Amino acid sequence: MGPHQIAALNNINLKPVSSKDPFWMYQGGFYEKMNEAEALLILEIQPDEILHLTHDLLKKRHRRMMLLNHPDKGGSEYIALKINRAKEILEDSYMFTGPKD
Repeated sequence: MGPHQIAALNNINLKPVSSKDPFWMYQGGFYEKMNEAEALLILEIQPDEILHLTHDLLKKRHRRMMLLNHPDKGGSEYIALKINRAKEILEDSYMFTGPKD
């Protein structure tokens, strides 16, 4: 690395990672066995929504993600399976506060 690259690196303003950001630890990819945290990420359920997670919200997020990723619309079957599994995990979760339909 030359002096110009080092000077450029010294001038970079790095933004510190905030632990308030719900995705700060997310490294990408899928876990071997899906857990509740991954299910929340897949369905894009925000931290402030977790305490009041209802079946209606879960259904809306699931539908939205399936519309974006459905295999019949060019999406991946694997991703669709992950989306469906995320919904199942959250329905069975202690976090789920609403009655099932």
